[in-house]
Amino acid sequence: SFVQRYYQLNIQSMGLMIFKSDIPEQAYVLVLCSEKNHQIEQADWLLLSTHIQNTEYQICLQSQIDGYRQQTAQLAEESSNKSKYLSIISHDLKAPFHGILGCLDILVHEADTLKTQDEAERLLQYVYDASHSTYSLLENLLHWSMTQDGYFKQHPVHFRLSDVIQQIFDVLSLSAYRKQVHFKLNMDVELYVYADIRMVNSILQNLIANALKFTAANSQYPIQVIAVRDHDYVKIMIKDYGIGMTEFQLNKLFQEKVAISTLGTSRENGTGLGLLLCKRFIEMNNGTMSVQSLLEEGTCFTVHLPLGNKEI
Repeated sequence: SFVQRYYQLNIQSMGLMIFKSDIPEQAYVLVLCSEKNHQIEQADWLLLSTHIQNTEYQICLQSQIDGYRQQTAQLAEESSNKSKYLSIISHDLKAPFHGILGCLDILVHEADTLKTQDEAERLLQYVYDASHSTYSLLENLLHWSMTQDGYFKQHPVHFRLSDVIQQIFDVLSLSAYRKQVHFKLNMDVELYVYADIRMVNSILQNLIANALKFTAANSQYPIQVIAVRDHDYVKIMIKDYGIGMTEFQLNKLFQEKVAISTLGTSRENGTGLGLLLCKRFIEMNNGTMSVQSLLEEGTCFTVHLPLGNKEI
């Protein structure tokens, strides 16, 4: 169309010449030229070449602008996410610290007003529980920040999965005792996983702690952890019979823009950051995670991690 518009040449008497673009991932520039017996004048040819170069420059410039816009949008989204998480975490840290400071103030300055030893023990128990949950929150935040900035590197090793799970049961045993909820492990004790052991510990501790969080006190059903070999992977299921989730909650569960946080059955709080951290760690270890849940019937998280080798 350019040639016809500027030179009024008969397109049927023209040959075809191809100019290859130097712009990566851009289409070729195709230009129709007259046959040898109807060659374009040198001045017109220079004009045509200049037009092609200018067009190519504009395409390249537009590509760079689009790239800059995409980078700017990505940086703006990351900044927004960080601001959102800082806002959520600041709010969630404020409440337990108010409680901790209030209890300590009574114990330090008003201990004589406590009528019984049981009252003092309850205050100390609250301080202990609030400190423990706040530490877990800060630990998740630190790990999340490190993965976002690329500082948390994966170092896979072969390890026995039952050892890690038993350690997590020990860590959560006091919280489970207070809610009168039991853990049940069903697996081959010699089942090995090949992954970063710190990340797997964080993944399973978050998932088991969540199962405990959403299980009612004095539940007759235990929290089950089941692990079996599934071809070249280890399939780990963490199942509870707690409050479950709605379809809306399931659909939004792993979306970073809308981290879901729900109070536990004993008013335990959280930020929703733990599940996002689990998802990131599982992906970094070449694994997958899925979830099934029904409201008032419970939840089952299923994690697949690469199978390990006992001999290594």
